[in-house]
Amino acid sequence: IHMVLAEILPDASFKILDRFKDMTRLGNGVFESMRLSDEAMARALGVIKTLVTLAKNKGFERIIAVATSAVREAKNGGDFVSLILEQTGLKVRVISGSEEARLIFLGVKNSMALPDGPTLVVDIGGGSVELIEGNRDGLIHGKSLKLGAIRLAERYMPKTPPSKPMMQELEAVVTTHLRKTLGSFTTQRAHS
Repeated sequence: IHMVLAEILPDASFKILDRFKDMTRLGNGVFESMRLSDEAMARALGVIKTLVTLAKNKGFERIIAVATSAVREAKNGGDFVSLILEQTGLKVRVISGSEEARLIFLGVKNSMALPDGPTLVVDIGGGSVELIEGNRDGLIHGKSLKLGAIRLAERYMPKTPPSKPMMQELEAVVTTHLRKTLGSFTTQRAHS
């Protein structure tokens, strides 16, 4: 769970005042069971309560909250969103994979200087990986793949350390998905 505290300036630009991040592992188990566990929801809710209180204590009144793949895919994701609203007053918007890709690209574009040509941005989350192609002018193409770190570990590495066959299967799955998807990106075609 990430929180960024920002001030919107008169010219519509913004200044980041503070950042907070807590690895609650909300997605633990969700990609196999299709449910958020009670333990994970309790952990996440505790962090959200703390962050909302912190933001309000620092004078922030407007809080925008979004949820991604773990909540999006869980059968009880809506129950979790309702619980957050009930206990914190925070309305959480569950976003699609393509909206997640768009927002990630905006974050990258506003935090670093992109080159003139197409750039491939890769964001690895717990449930999904976003592949986003864009340039200084904006997003060209974005895709969300179900290749997140927690999802893959649960499915392909049931024991630690993983065996060689487990690693080979994992590599084959990731390679297959990436090959299938990257063909639609101009940065890939330009370097093929």
